[in-house]
Amino acid sequence: MEQQSDLFASEIKIDAAAKEHIRGLASWAMVIVVVAVFGYVLNILELIMQPNEPVVTQAEGFSASFLSGQKSIGGTVITIMLGLAINYFLYRFASTAVASINGLSQEKFSNSFRNLRIWFAITTILMILFLLLLLIGILSLL
Repeated sequence: MEQQSDLFASEIKIDAAAKEHIRGLASWAMVIVVVAVFGYVLNILELIMQPNEPVVTQAEGFSASFLSGQKSIGGTVITIMLGLAINYFLYRFASTAVASINGLSQEKFSNSFRNLRIWFAITTILMILFLLLLLIGILSLL
């Protein structure tokens, strides 16, 4: 198996200003993670407090809950699980970046930015898929 190369050279030097910028990046990443998890908790609460009504199928085959915009349990759970999996990498970046700056650990520093790179890659792929589905939807309406 191939050995992964480090993202940064081993002789990288970080001055005080760079340390503060990285701490700022890590704190904003942690704010994003906390807000996302709070949003997931609100989605779960909204799903729990939603009244359970029988599914009524209309003549076209669509259910009334689909047409009224109500949330489905399966879709909400899948969305939350996907969001937690994605934001895990952002959380790992935020926690290990601060620890690497405080402890001056080159390995932790590389791992933290590797987690950030993974987060950006996953987010980019999902955005491309979303835009592709949006384009297909728009083209199907023409």
